[in-house]
Amino acid sequence: MAPADLHFSGGFAKIEQNRMQPYRPDLQSYLSAHHTRLVPQNESHIESHTIVEIVERNAAEFLKSSDIAAHFVSSPEFQSIAQRQKIELRKQCSIGLFICIDGRLVPVIIGSPVFDISETKAGLVPTLNSPLDGELELTNPRIIESIIDRPLKENAEILQISASHEDSAKPDEISCVALELMIAQGILPDDSTYKDVLREMLSNTGFAVGATFNRSAKNKGFSHLERVGLTATYDTRTAGLTFDGRDGGLNTTELTKTLLRSDDLITIQKIGQIGTFRRDFTDPATLIAREYMMYNIEKVLMRQSRVFRQHVGRFIENNMEGFTDNQKQAFSFAVARTMATQITTGLYHGGEHPLSAHNEQYIASSTNGLRVGQFDPRIQSFGANVADYGDSVSHLETKVSLAEKIGKMRSPYVAFISESEPEKSTSSSGRNTRAKLRAHRQAIMENANLLGRIKEGKLWLIPVVLQEKTGIVKAIPNVAI
Repeated sequence: MAPADLHFSGGFAKIEQNRMQPYRPDLQSYLSAHHTRLVPQNESHIESHTIVEIVERNAAEFLKSSDIAAHFVSSPEFQSIAQRQKIELRKQCSIGLFICIDGRLVPVIIGSPVFDISETKAGLVPTLNSPLDGELELTNPRIIESIIDRPLKENAEILQISASHEDSAKPDEISCVALELMIAQGILPDDSTYKDVLREMLSNTGFAVGATFNRSAKNKGFSHLERVGLTATYDTRTAGLTFDGRDGGLNTTELTKTLLRSDDLITIQKIGQIGTFRRDFTDPATLIAREYMMYNIEKVLMRQSRVFRQHVGRFIENNMEGFTDNQKQAFSFAVARTMATQITTGLYHGGEHPLSAHNEQYIASSTNGLRVGQFDPRIQSFGANVADYGDSVSHLETKVSLAEKIGKMRSPYVAFISESEPEKSTSSSGRNTRAKLRAHRQAIMENANLLGRIKEGKLWLIPVVLQEKTGIVKAIPNVAI
């Protein structure tokens, strides 16, 4: 190939790259500006632009993967299926799910956007007793505002599920590193009672959600809810949920196995083969087809399956006194959705699969709405929906500790901090978004531990503006200037 051809080929590749990622030059500009300000502080360690090239290449790959998945999830096809599930099967009650920041718990695999999923350390949303009346309250303002708005919506009621997680292939081990850190910090006891204390903390989250909802409902003249919260354990090996309750609660993995030994197997096989997506369920290109197959399986489970009705009905009768009929319907859908995931992926069998082991590649946090990688099943990440900048600092310290402890993610670490805004926004709103990201970045750099890693070139903060409805990258503002 002639030199001129090489030049043309490289130029074409650059044009194509910028078409797919129009924010790429802005990413390069930000990283370059950040690096320039680092060099005088640490000339002996960061004097080469090689590290900038590594971070830029890795960050661009993570953002590209996030965007591809977000495009599928925000497509009319996927959204139509999600709406049909909500209207026909979930019906008049929304479902909130708190899960861990662990990268093996991928929101779009578990149920987002059909469920409202928030990622917090160990699935716990901190609570406190109000200094005003002693009533239990959540400490996350974003989640509080979301709950306060709920009584005004058409589907006004809410079912809140708080889930810790484990690996059923390692029953004697604590597979949640966030829990290990909480035990080391004295937040949880260093003995077998930690599970009971954790379950109580998860339960308190449900009480606080209910109290917040009822204060809002009373203020707006709507009926209150007697109960809203359930606790559960997510199994990273089987993608199943075990709901806490009498008589061992309800284990979706065991129920799936029972169901597939019944006459229901014939009906489900008419929809598709069991485990159709076992080998490619982390490929974003399968998201729409998998969601459609799950929707059809959910209908069979909820409308035709005697086995499903018996087991779910028994749990509801024994454990959901005080819940409304709409909440019970939503619970039935949550079980069906989880089982449909297990059936389409074949994960109820357990064994090795792409999400059975830690393989986190980056860190992502958001103080409002979606985060980078929210819908990406392909690349694992430590993600979190944080309450404020202080919470973000705490989460980032935890996630860096997790990265160093687990050892799969290599320095330099990429950490995205994001804000969401409408696709079409004013210059004023855009300026406010950039200001928030600048303040967020500054708050992180005020932490001596994290600042030390940033100056050493081990941790790179990257600000991202996401489209509010889709989670697609809108801009990379240069807040390093």
